[in-house]
Amino acid sequence: STVFEFLLAMSLAWRYAEATDNPRWKGLTWGMLSSSISSICALSFHLFYNQIPWILTAQAFFTFLGNATLGIAAYRIAVSNGWTASELDPRRAWAKLSGGVQEEGKEEPSFDMSRVSTKQASELTSGPLLLAEVIFLTLAFSYGTKYGELAFGSEIFQSPESSTAAACVILVQVSLVVYAIYSRSADLQRGELPPLAFSGALVREVPKEPEKEEPNFFSWLLPK
Repeated sequence: STVFEFLLAMSLAWRYAEATDNPRWKGLTWGMLSSSISSICALSFHLFYNQIPWILTAQAFFTFLGNATLGIAAYRIAVSNGWTASELDPRRAWAKLSGGVQEEGKEEPSFDMSRVSTKQASELTSGPLLLAEVIFLTLAFSYGTKYGELAFGSEIFQSPESSTAAACVILVQVSLVVYAIYSRSADLQRGELPPLAFSGALVREVPKEPEKEEPNFFSWLLPK
């Protein structure tokens, strides 16, 4: 269930980027991809009865990479919202909390609700349906993982020589996640790569009119 919950969080970050007109939140979705691959490697390692050691090495690498990309994505979001390195000075925060420093003028709110574009209730996935989707997918994939090996041959999953099969299992899952993001990314479909990690962190894109789409059962898995 944690894998689907993580995919849901990636989808919500993408939708939040469009709702607030801050594309840096889409970078958070891409930053979470490496961590998602790490979780896929962990599950695949257990699927093959812990007999393929290189999967653990891959999991460790993508965990490290995911922590780095998440840090970069968080930095870009913070900078795009006006954060500066001076806020790392604890003396400034302590002086403000203790009343030693009086801020000039009225403090700006940290979040402007006027920037959020709301949607009609009919365009959103209802809470009960979302919960039902997560439960259904968790049970379906748990059952498939436990008994699916019987359909393909248990010797494949129980042999330490099944590195090729393990690589295919990992690549298929990763490809599905990448395609889900790519299918919702208009710039990538036009052949335009996302900006570099620290470039244009303060620049906002011109808001675009969102395309209305019919909700479907698995819509929360795909970033909109």
